[in-house]
Amino acid sequence: MLKKGFALIEILIVTVIVLFLYFQLMNKYFKKGSVITDTQTQKALNEQGISTTSYKSIVNDTKSKIEGIQAQRAKELEEIKE
Repeated sequence: MLKKGFALIEILIVTVIVLFLYFQLMNKYFKKGSVITDTQTQKALNEQGISTTSYKSIVNDTKSKIEGIQAQRAKELEEIKE
């Protein structure tokens, strides 16, 4: 006797396999405490003195770098006005 379609256990097994693979992918993609960047980006950030240990350090270092540039530019503009 031939059975058409899938049995419930077959569907459950496939679902478990798909969920396991999804979990593994998301675990690697959103790994806590690490930043995944390509080598060119990593090199450029390191040349600018921006720490790449975590996303928070990238944001904070970039913010302080921009503030320093803005302060320098404001100083230059004040010297031009005088």
